[in-house]
Amino acid sequence: MKLTQQDHADLKRAHTLIENEPFLIRVSNVIGKPITFALEKLPGSTTEIVVKATNKSLDICLQSALATMTSQKKTSASNWFHKM
Repeated sequence: MKLTQQDHADLKRAHTLIENEPFLIRVSNVIGKPITFALEKLPGSTTEIVVKATNKSLDICLQSALATMTSQKKTSASNWFHKM
């Protein structure tokens, strides 16, 4: 399989997006460290509630992402919805 110019451009853009950590991710990593520390100090029952809420949130996000992936659409990809 031979890659087209567009394929090379897409791969280069994907590489750039993966390798360059966005500002908000860096900020959330800094903020997340104290939160992780605090969660480790919580009693087991509270931690279980937080884990369940997190799992439910992630499941809803996954369902939203999957809802945008239909084989019927033949339009170009859009990253707008996933940045909300």
